[in-house]
Amino acid sequence: ELINLKLKDINLKVKNPYISVLGKGNKVRTLLIDIYVVSQVKLYLEKEYRGDLSDSNSFLIIHAFKASRRGLKSENYTRQGISYNLSKILTKFPEIKSEKVGQKFTLHSFRRSRAIHLYLAGMSIHYISNFLGHSSIFTTEVY
Repeated sequence: ELINLKLKDINLKVKNPYISVLGKGNKVRTLLIDIYVVSQVKLYLEKEYRGDLSDSNSFLIIHAFKASRRGLKSENYTRQGISYNLSKILTKFPEIKSEKVGQKFTLHSFRRSRAIHLYLAGMSIHYISNFLGHSSIFTTEVY
C-alpha cells in the first residue's frame, strides 16, 4: 500500500488529516493520521521530495525518474526493492536480535509485527482485524 501511495491519496489540509490507501482486493481504506505524522510528511515534501508537487498522480516515495513524452515521470519503488533496502539497513544494527536479520525480509513482516504488538498491548482482535483491512477475523487470528 505504501509503495503505490500518491500525492492525491494524502489530505493534510483538513481538521482530521488522512491517507486513503488501496489495499488487497481493491479495498479503499481511509487512515487518520496524527499531528506528528502530518509534520513528518510535510517536512519530507518540503525538504526531501524529488517529484513534481503539482502532479497529484506523482508517487509519494520515488525510486527513480523515467523519460516520457511529457518530460520526466516519477517511478515508484517495487516491493522487492524496499525489502532489499530494509534488509540491508537491519543488518547494520547488531542490537536487533531477530531471526529475520540476514534472511529474506518482507514488508509483510512490518504488518504482522504491528498486529502482534497491538494484540500483546491488549487491543481487541476485532479492532486489529479492521485496522488491517481483513474482511474475516479468521485471517487476523492467523497472525
